[in-house]
Amino acid sequence: MSYEKFHVADISIDDEQRSDRGRGISVYVDTHAMVNIEFDHDMTIRTDEQGLEALRHLLSDASVRLDQVRHDYIANKMYELTQEMNPVDYEAIKRVKADESARSDQHGEDPYENLPNDPTEW
Repeated sequence: MSYEKFHVADISIDDEQRSDRGRGISVYVDTHAMVNIEFDHDMTIRTDEQGLEALRHLLSDASVRLDQVRHDYIANKMYELTQEMNPVDYEAIKRVKADESARSDQHGEDPYENLPNDPTEW
């Protein structure tokens, strides 16, 4: 079988090192069951299907991790803003707890304690 190369797709992605334009990526497959990934003709990755799957999983894991980092950052910012807008007043918490423990005579008795016709007493 003679060697042939088949074009799959071209894309351009943002690249920090090339702020003026994106980085071009071209993907080809060939008759030797290999995948060629060219980065602006500067670099080429030539791998088989297993390498392609490993690279795909690696990029997928990176995408999931990027979502986790973004979520954690937003959650931390929201927590900080919540703390800033609603600061914890420890003195108020102490006052509420003290008020709960100090009951009036009327509230000092449990109305359900010692019921005259309590079925548990039959």
